Amino acid sequence: MREIIAQLTQLNLQVVELAGKGNLQQAIIVAQQAVNIRINQQLTEHPAYCDSLNNLAELYRMQGHYLLAQPLQHLRLL
Repeated sequence: MREIIAQLTQLNLQVVELAGKGNLQQAIIVAQQAVNIRINQQLTEHPAYCDSLNNLAELYRMQGHYLLAQPLQHLRLL
């Protein structure tokens, strides 16, 4: 599980870096990879996974894709 969390953390940092450089399309691809790592229920409650959901939702929101962002924001709140 630690390896998965480390991978999530690395992907989340990559997303922030890419978005900061204005490369939103690539940031979305990396954020989607992070969200797709979900292995088990324990992981969905880990802050690193929640950060992944938040990152992807925010990237969608920044591009005006509110319908894509909304379900991810709902998942964070569960």
